[in-house]
Amino acid sequence: MAHTPIRSLLLVAGLIALGLRACTFVTGPARSPTVTDGFLAASVSASAAALGAAPVFAEELPPDEVYNRKVLEAGSYVLIFSASSVGLVIFQARKLVENRWLN
Repeated sequence: MAHTPIRSLLLVAGLIALGLRACTFVTGPARSPTVTDGFLAASVSASAAALGAAPVFAEELPPDEVYNRKVLEAGSYVLIFSASSVGLVIFQARKLVENRWLN
């Protein structure tokens, strides 16, 4: 029985999927780390407390500052998209001129 291209493609895709499944498994750490030093334990607990309080600091922004940040972020996304589009148009136009399509 001859293999058709579709059957061969499915066979290769299945082998790749099985290979990726076997390679993506990551084992957990052998044991959890323990802190034995008193100063190190105090610094770890202080940094954890500071990180836990981070959302409190974020809530202290006034509403107009939050709005300004959203507008600035949206404007930066639009500017990046516009610059990329203009760069792509210029790049393609230069390719067409080099190929003498516009002459």
